[in-house]
Formats: sequence, structure tokens, C-alpha cells
Amino acid sequence: MAINPESKKQSVSSGKTSGPKNSPTFPPFPAVPHGVTIIPFKDFTPYGYKRLITETGEEIEVDALGGLPTVKVLSEEEVVQRNKDRKRRRNAGQSADATGRIVPWWEEWEEGESSRTTSEPIELYLSSLLGHM
Repeated sequence: MAINPESKKQSVSSGKTSGPKNSPTFPPFPAVPHGVTIIPFKDFTPYGYKRLITETGEEIEVDALGGLPTVKVLSEEEVVQRNKDRKRRRNAGQSADATGRIVPWWEEWEEGESSRTTSEPIELYLSSLLGHM
């Protein structure tokens, strides 16, 4: 069974006739909205960033064209310091022994085990409960 190659061609109307008739142009761009002007790349002028001083005296960086505040990108040193701070926070609340080693919770619990006692021995308490049954 032979397939006609002409039947598989797609037709995208873009209003331009730069190639052969019925040749598709990709990507198929939508029509320009009313009141919008698209600037060609060759005519584009980058504006960059500028620094402004707020009423409080703080200096901020904004986009020069729109005046929107920019997002601060951390330097390598700031990233390293942030990671160190995270490690410090993870160890917060943990105690260290005289050598500086962080004591695991089970060792710390074991040291305080003697302070956690009941008012009467457990055997006497159980025998008194079982005697009432």
C-alpha cells in the first residue's frame, strides 16, 4: 500500500511566503495582541540595573527599565556560611562533653536515669495491685 507524501503535509498559515507554498513555519507563533509592539532583537537596548536609596536610607538594586527590585544572588562565601549555620542549628540543644564531643541523647538520658525514680519500688507496687484482684 503506497502512501501519498502530499497527504501528510501540514499547512500553517503565518501570512509569510518565504518558502515553498504550503511549507510549515515553526514554531507557529500566535497573532500579536492588539496594542502590542514587538521589538526586533537588533533594536533591543538592555537597560541593566540601578541602585536606589529608599526613604530609610537602605540601598536597593532595581531593574532599570521597570523599577522592580531584583533578587539577591548569594556569593560563594555566603553560601558556605549559610551551610555552616544550618549545621549549627541542627546541633542546637545537644550537649557536649569535656572533649567537645556531642553526647548522643541515649547517653545523656542514661546519665540522668538515677534521678528518674518512683516513690516505691516497682515490685511492691505490682504486688499490691495484684493482691487486690
